[in-house]
Amino acid sequence: KRPPKAAAPVAAAAARTQLLTVTLERPSGEKFGVKLSKKKNGGDGGLKLHEVLEGLVQRWNDREGGMDKLVANDVIVEVNGKAGQDDMLKALTTETKLELKVIKG
Repeated sequence: KRPPKAAAPVAAAAARTQLLTVTLERPSGEKFGVKLSKKKNGGDGGLKLHEVLEGLVQRWNDREGGMDKLVANDVIVEVNGKAGQDDMLKALTTETKLELKVIKG
């Protein structure tokens, strides 16, 4: 039985590398705090993290990240169950509760 279409990129990536789930809650007005780019695999290639800036991710890294800090070359492959790049970007900028699926770079 095949996984649902949206989960296919996540499942394939997880088979090859470490898949990390990160849960964040953003206070109103706080920036996500990363530089991202769309990976080239159509709309489902994920969002590559290039730099962590001041904001929610840096605060999470400092408090709880430990060995699982979000760093350059990590790839976000799902945000709140959404795997399309545009849907993930929208969720990262508008939603306050975020569940990220990240492939460690």
